[in-house]
Amino acid sequence: MVYGLTAGNVRVTDLKAAPIPPPMCQYELTFPNIVCEIAQYNDSAAFLLADHSLLAYKLREGKFEEYAEYDTTDLSQDCICYNLCLNNSNQLSAIIASSHYSICNLNLKNMNCKESICLYSTEKPLIWHSHMTNGFILQRIDGEWFSIKENKDKHCYLETGILFETGSALCHCHYSRTKDIIFGISKTNDLVVNGRPFFKYVGSYTADEDYLLTVTFDSHSSSSKLQIAELKDILTTDKQISYKSSRAIERGAMLIGYETGGTRVWLQMPRGNLETIHLKELLLNKLKKLLNDLHFKDAAVIMKKHRI
Repeated sequence: MVYGLTAGNVRVTDLKAAPIPPPMCQYELTFPNIVCEIAQYNDSAAFLLADHSLLAYKLREGKFEEYAEYDTTDLSQDCICYNLCLNNSNQLSAIIASSHYSICNLNLKNMNCKESICLYSTEKPLIWHSHMTNGFILQRIDGEWFSIKENKDKHCYLETGILFETGSALCHCHYSRTKDIIFGISKTNDLVVNGRPFFKYVGSYTADEDYLLTVTFDSHSSSSKLQIAELKDILTTDKQISYKSSRAIERGAMLIGYETGGTRVWLQMPRGNLETIHLKELLLNKLKKLLNDLHFKDAAVIMKKHRI
């Protein structure tokens, strides 16, 4: 899903249906106040409004529909709520900044529980967090990464130690729970993986359980490069690794995402339009899997379509 925010309106496009370029969209959601942040998990989404309202939406018949509201009545009016993290349809966490920086669980209204639950609080500024097994991974503003885990005996979350330090905060962060990998882009545009810089000149990236795709740029080149690497290579070596394949794309293009288990890659071009391409490495891997599984007809259709 791709969202385009314009004050109280959210334009929604399902890339698997069609990459409709903004400002066009498949449908539009209208809210009573300005939308500040969106969090999505599978077929659920949460929308944070400027008046501290938190609305819960579910995907029904291809469209998001409101079905509930999160209880934010106990949040002070002068606090700042940011970095929403949706784990499932009912569990939403966020960083709440007031006199301290807190990780809070927010619950749906009309549930038999407290309005919000403070899980962890600190005086040092927090800028990012993500769910992990029985806890959370957090990043402080100075680039220090650490985790907190639930202590069932004390009914609270305790720090389990520093994971790594990067010297400065990382942006565009992503945590893979299945692989236990933390990705982020440094202020010098290095792609940092678990505290180690792996690739340089990275403008955007996306990753799943198998592949890492990046868009890299070079000041001496008139184009950018869409490149792909296998995650297993990153996990099994401490040395500098190289990309498996590379493709030139228009300079200034940004990687939106790619189809897990498929071949489509979505890019936003400098003019704002969305484009779909089929990356050669993903195509060949898809064909190998189909042929190994004896699905010859499906492989033949793909080969004919892409002239392989």
